[in-house]
Amino acid sequence: MHCANIRVSRRVFLGAAVGAAALAPAIRAAEARAAFTMPHAQATFFDWKPISEKSRVAIGQGGNALVLVSGSEALLVDCKTSPYVPILKRELKLGTAKLAAVVNTHHHADHTGGNYVFVETVPVIAQELAVSRVLTQTDRYIATVKQAVMELASDKEKAAMVADDFKALHARFAELNPKDFAPTENFKTEKQLNIGGLEVRLTHVGPGHTDNDLFVHIPELNIIHAGDLLFSKRHPYIDRDGGADTAAWRRSLAAIIALCDEKTIVIPGHGDITDITGLRTQVEYFDQVGAKVQTAIKNGMTRKEIVTKMKPVGFDGYGGSQNLPLTLGAIYDEAAAASASPKR
Repeated sequence: MHCANIRVSRRVFLGAAVGAAALAPAIRAAEARAAFTMPHAQATFFDWKPISEKSRVAIGQGGNALVLVSGSEALLVDCKTSPYVPILKRELKLGTAKLAAVVNTHHHADHTGGNYVFVETVPVIAQELAVSRVLTQTDRYIATVKQAVMELASDKEKAAMVADDFKALHARFAELNPKDFAPTENFKTEKQLNIGGLEVRLTHVGPGHTDNDLFVHIPELNIIHAGDLLFSKRHPYIDRDGGADTAAWRRSLAAIIALCDEKTIVIPGHGDITDITGLRTQVEYFDQVGAKVQTAIKNGMTRKEIVTKMKPVGFDGYGGSQNLPLTLGAIYDEAAAASASPKR
């Protein structure tokens, strides 16, 4: 699949850009707040976690982004939401290394929103099914800008750090096309990269969180970026409209686990950096919640009752509580689809 084979009306994107124009007052308000920022701004906007001498992870404002620097080359895995990528690019701190490629673990806007900054200068790589999905989600990119303005309303220091970026993005949106967010290279199941002498393996097993998830394995460093195949201590988001399938998701998790030992560093799409335990816990989550939903259906509970009343035991401290009703609904829908006479 190639980007040139997919046509998306520019009118669709410009219609979304009109929504961005409505952000102008909020952007000006952010600039006003920035004027009152404290004199000692934070050293970095993102929460950076070093995981080896050659790699670190940016946490916050979108999916966890991995930066790998080896010799004269660098790799970026996932690139946050649209409003924050200019500051992400500044904070990569690559030294004399040159960014060789960007990888999208899947199509969602909190992982691909920064593509427009990179597509003209470096390969942006994703699984082939991600391309068409990126090209049809411009409304989600607009939504991330609106959300960012609201998020920064109470944080003067961070608002100061991105006020100029927000202004520039607002001015540029009318000039952007959907293809400016689309991956420029894609593959079906496996692809290998060489980043400064380090082998980087990209693998797509099948549907999971979406229909186009891939995970990134760096064997020499014993590091895996699982993308949103792993939500670490968080309720997962199951994107049924995006091709999600929890049974197939388990197969992807099994493939990742097979590559791990007890020392493997595992980066989730969202949540804390973990290890093989986090992957096993994700499998247990689906097993336990799935079994509970199956039992509820057999006991005559409706979808609405399951979504609004069920509280999975053992996951009380999990983040992403807003995902729980969606998760339960998606698991119900999967179970109901396999049932001869599902109750609704």
